[in-house]
Amino acid sequence: MNSIILSSLYDPCFPYAFIETMDDLFKNILDRERTRQSADSLITNFTIEMIKHLIKKETLSLNLFRPATDRWIIFHTLNISYIVCNMLIMNSFPYTFTVQGVKSAIMHDIAHILLKSTSIEDDRDEIRDNWRLHIALGYRLCTRFGLSREVCDSVLYHHERFDGMGLANLKGKRIPFYSRLINLADKAEQAIFHNEEHSESFPNSLMKMKGNVLDPDLVEDFIHTFGPFPPGTRFQWKGETYVFQGTNIKNRELLFENNSGKTYHVPLNDFLKNW
Repeated sequence: MNSIILSSLYDPCFPYAFIETMDDLFKNILDRERTRQSADSLITNFTIEMIKHLIKKETLSLNLFRPATDRWIIFHTLNISYIVCNMLIMNSFPYTFTVQGVKSAIMHDIAHILLKSTSIEDDRDEIRDNWRLHIALGYRLCTRFGLSREVCDSVLYHHERFDGMGLANLKGKRIPFYSRLINLADKAEQAIFHNEEHSESFPNSLMKMKGNVLDPDLVEDFIHTFGPFPPGTRFQWKGETYVFQGTNIKNRELLFENNSGKTYHVPLNDFLKNW
């Protein structure tokens, strides 16, 4: 198993060059000598680069970077940005709205760098102070950089639960949209790696959070965007093994490959009706 991506058999969510670009971005915008205007410009430029890359993709798959190294913040941020950006693109949100959403995803966990968080567990463990501190510190960074109110608020509330049991007790649609979207992406990433040995269980893990932790509408949108499984998920049917590859964007079809290497195209909506 590759130490960086989920499966070496499929293209990663972003080209490897984006890892270094994201690393450089964070170093540059956290440079105290830079003005807030230059920080905003750097974030916007990288956001546009991400959108331009993803809008050209023909197949979507949840082949995410593994956030299990000392650069976990870089990998995690790329994963969340990938999910958020594709959901906004596939649901035909206006370009400016998509830009703000991706900027929110890029900034949502940047404060963990300043807090010197050692692993992704610092972002997900509700007992650790870093889990609480990074959202407030991230919000302060966003305001210092002069980012939009939408981006600032999304960073501040991205750990809120849909049922209102989060830190700020915001509930349902009162939680900023980008915050709900980032939280969905974060929980999806977590579920993918948690169910890595049994990836067919991934959608059930996600569905268990529908309506309590996550916005139920966004969970449905997620499934209709990426399909219900990570790439490499195996199924047995009539004595033959089929491996899920991803979702064809243009035709909205799920792609499966059998033992002989033949690719089968299954309409997404038809599959979900019988799933």
